[in-house]
This record gives sequence, structure tokens and C-alpha cells, in this order.
Amino acid sequence: MEDIMDVVVTVVKPLLLKIATHPAVKNLVISLLEKYVKSTDNSIDDQILETIKVLLFKPEEPKA
Repeated sequence: MEDIMDVVVTVVKPLLLKIATHPAVKNLVISLLEKYVKSTDNSIDDQILETIKVLLFKPEEPKA
């Protein structure tokens, strides 16, 4: 099973990185993090998740 996941990651990762700024990908990242956070028993990752939620959808400041 691990070999299959290695192949999947090898194929999917470059695609996701190309479209990383798309809202759908950002929502996917949040969903994956939420699932991970539920599997832990500490509150640090809960706080990090909330920060990431805010920052991922924060409008970008114009470049000088």
C-alpha cells in the first residue's frame, strides 16, 4: 500500500503545487488539516489550523 501512495504523491504533488493558490486547493488543504487535527489530543495544532484558515484566504497585499 505504501508503494501505491508514493506513486500517488509523486503524480499529484506537482499538479497541486501548480494550482496551489486556487481556492479549491486551499479548501482541500484545510480539510486535510482538520482531519489530522481531530486525530491528535493537543490544542496547539487546533490553534495553528485556525491561523492557517485565516491566512490562506487573506487577500494579498499589492506588490510594490
